[in-house]
Amino acid sequence: MVSDRFACDHANVSAPTGVDDGVCRHCPFRDGDEWPAPQPFVPAPLIPLELGDLVESALTKLGITKEKVEQWLGRPCGCTERQEKLNQLSSWAKRIVSGHLDRAKEYLNSLIEEEKG
Repeated sequence: MVSDRFACDHANVSAPTGVDDGVCRHCPFRDGDEWPAPQPFVPAPLIPLELGDLVESALTKLGITKEKVEQWLGRPCGCTERQEKLNQLSSWAKRIVSGHLDRAKEYLNSLIEEEKG
C-alpha cells in the first residue's frame, strides 16, 4: 500500500532521532516525490560477429591476446589468418543454413585447399 506522504510503498518512517524530515529511510524518495515515468526499453544494437571474431573476443576477455600467444610461441601465431578463415567458414555456414546451397561444396573446398596450400 502506498503511503500518504511518499511515492514509495514504505510506511512513513521517521528519522532515528524521532524527527520526521520527510525522507524515506528505505529509498531516495522525499515528501511529494512521484514515481519516475517508466522509460521504454531500447536494446543495444547487435553487432554481427563471425565465428573468428567471437573466438578472438572471448579469448581476449580471458586475457589471451594475439601478442601473448606470440610471446609464448616465440614466433608469429597466425591468429589473424585463423580468425579470417573462421570468419569465412562462419559466413559459409550461415549461407547453407539459410538455404543458399548454390556452389556450397566448391566454396568449402576452396577454403580447405587454401589451408592446405
